[in-house]
Amino acid sequence: MVHSKPVGNGNSALKYLAPYIYRVAITNNRIEKLENDQVSFRFKNSDTNQWETKTLPAFDFIYRFLQHVLPKGFVKIRYYGFLSPNKRNLLAVAKYLLGNSPSPEV
Repeated sequence: MVHSKPVGNGNSALKYLAPYIYRVAITNNRIEKLENDQVSFRFKNSDTNQWETKTLPAFDFIYRFLQHVLPKGFVKIRYYGFLSPNKRNLLAVAKYLLGNSPSPEV
C-alpha cells in the first residue's frame, strides 16, 4: 500500500478550474494590439496576481490559442450524478421533491 494523505476537499482545484470551464482562452478586450506580425495582450500573472502585458509573434499567439480548442466531439464538462444523461429519472424525482415539477414517471 502506498502512503497517502488527504490534500483537502477540492475547493482549491475548483477555484482554479472554475474560470476556465465556461470562458474562452482570451477575450477580445485583452488583446491590446496587432502590429508588425506581433500580438500584444494582457494576462494576470498567477504568481504576483498583477495584470501584465506580453507580446508574441502572431504565429506563436495563434498556436497557444489553438491549444485551448477542443477536438470535434469533445465537451468541456461531462455531468455526473443526477445531471448525467442516463439519470433523467433521478433528476425528475429531485425536481419533484423540490416542488418544481409534477410527479415523475419512474
